[in-house]
Amino acid sequence: MRVFVYPCFDQFGYQLVNYYLNSGVEVVGSGSLETEDEMFYFAMVGRNSNFNFVEGEEVEQREPFDQAFLIGEDFNVNAKQIFKLSTDENKNSDI
Repeated sequence: MRVFVYPCFDQFGYQLVNYYLNSGVEVVGSGSLETEDEMFYFAMVGRNSNFNFVEGEEVEQREPFDQAFLIGEDFNVNAKQIFKLSTDENKNSDI
């Protein structure tokens, strides 16, 4: 199984990356490494052999990902399932 996460080093994206890596899944993450938080999250997962970081929007399309998680932004990715997630705190929810 291969999973793609963008952006992979915001607070929610990191949680997804960490979850899948701890489950033994191959994860490709994309985003930036501009803030201290992003650098910290990268340091936490960057040495995992199942993790591959791609800076910017250049993702190698050797085969479709099984799942792609796009958090608050669009990204051109080839995946069997694409989940577009919103982290907008102003939205109301009827849970």
